[in-house]
Amino acid sequence: MQLSRTSNNLNRKSWSLVFLQTLLVLTQTVQASDDQQQQQQLQAQNPLQQQGEIKGVSPEDQHLYQPNSKGLFQCLSNPEIQIPLWKLNDDYCDCPDGSDEPGTSACGPLSRFYCANIGGPKLSNGQSGGYLPGFKVNDGVCDYDVCCDGSDELPGVCENKCDELKKQNDLLINEKVSVLKKGLASKVKTLNKGKDARFRLVAERDKLAENLKELETQLTQLESQQNENHDFVNGLFGKLDSKLAEVDGVVGKVVQREKKLDDSLSLLDKVLAGLSNDYNPNFNDPAVKAAVQAYRDFEANKGDDFISNDSENRKVGEGFSDLYKEIESLKKQVIQLSKSSESSAAAPSSTGFSLQGFMESLVSSFLGIDPPKKQNTDGGNDKGFEVADGDLDKTIKDIKNKIKSFTRELDNKNKDLEKNYGPDDILRGLEGECIVEPINGYDYKICFTDKLEQINKGGRGTLIGKFDNSELNDGVLKMHYNRGEKCWNGPIRKGSVTFQCGTKNKILAVSEPEKCEYSFVVSSPIGCFQEELDKLQNDY
Repeated sequence: MQLSRTSNNLNRKSWSLVFLQTLLVLTQTVQASDDQQQQQQLQAQNPLQQQGEIKGVSPEDQHLYQPNSKGLFQCLSNPEIQIPLWKLNDDYCDCPDGSDEPGTSACGPLSRFYCANIGGPKLSNGQSGGYLPGFKVNDGVCDYDVCCDGSDELPGVCENKCDELKKQNDLLINEKVSVLKKGLASKVKTLNKGKDARFRLVAERDKLAENLKELETQLTQLESQQNENHDFVNGLFGKLDSKLAEVDGVVGKVVQREKKLDDSLSLLDKVLAGLSNDYNPNFNDPAVKAAVQAYRDFEANKGDDFISNDSENRKVGEGFSDLYKEIESLKKQVIQLSKSSESSAAAPSSTGFSLQGFMESLVSSFLGIDPPKKQNTDGGNDKGFEVADGDLDKTIKDIKNKIKSFTRELDNKNKDLEKNYGPDDILRGLEGECIVEPINGYDYKICFTDKLEQINKGGRGTLIGKFDNSELNDGVLKMHYNRGEKCWNGPIRKGSVTFQCGTKNKILAVSEPEKCEYSFVVSSPIGCFQEELDKLQNDY
């Protein structure tokens, strides 16, 4: 009885287990059927996925969306997270990186949508296909600038305009290519002018440097000649001074001796005069009588020719004083005469007069010696430095002024040569060229290598800046102008000019992004570059 009960219990448990297993299988079958139906429904909404492709994924990345060995999709940046394939593009963000929703906006900026744009114009990347941020997918807006095929929206929302936009883009490209070709042809002329301008400037600089060197050499020679002239004259008069001092000493001794004799004579004259006056004729002394008579005869016969020694001595002293003055005056005249010699001693005087020879003869004659003889080393007559028109000091001064002027001019030319005038000095080809354009009530004037101006209706010009330098970045040429007029209650004005490719020089736009800082956009041939033309022709 007990065994029968146990057997019945076992049978009940076995049947329960079988029932549960059967129920689980049925549940899984129903679930799989539901998943399959849901996946089929989602695939029906996405024609590209029916062909085995994932919407919003480029052909190069389709392999990343193949199922793994378990038949699941692994999130691209988080492979540990695996989801069924039917959850791709289900408008729910399952992967942290948004890689499961490339064809919807569920993951917002985390994902990006690929537009194939078959037959459409090439984008900036050089290809027709492009990527759109995920948040712009299915937003009801046709983003034809990226997705010309309208695939970023649900079917029927945006028509495919790739063919139409391709034709429009081809027209724009052809027009741009035409402008580039014409601009580059005109640019060649400007480049050649710029090269010629630099060549002329270099030639002027080199000629100026050569002239400056010659002037410096000439100045050195003239200063040396001037020093030699002064040394020569001072040497000659040094001999005169020495000889005069010697003669002056001898004459001084003679004068002193004469003065003593004069004093003695005066004393004797007084004694004899006293004797004559006090003589007693009754005193019979023949010797005294004869002496008195002789003195009286001398006094009666000396006449006007007799001059006192004092007067004679004064005349001798005054004569030597005058002689010293005359010699000093002559010295000054000779020095001045030496300054009037030619800048170069190479050319002989037309008169044949040699100052050096004359002075040596004069001094030698005064000193009573023979003039020095000179060796002739150049095969001609050695005339020393010659007297000619012109002042040596003035000539030296003029040369020094020229050297200062030439040095300043040479420095300016070197600075100009170092300044950035753009590729191959092309901006030098625009020297002297200006353009004017009325914009917003003002006339804006650009003199390319000179200055920028803003001119009001009254004709008054305000200096925005003077040309300073240029730069070329990423195929864009830009000029900078600084040191303009000061703004009222503001900074010093300055400006920049950005060039775009064009067939003529024309101001397109003016803005003031910062106070008293002006930005110009100019269309010009110098804004055209061969690299841009090559890229257009190769990419489009």
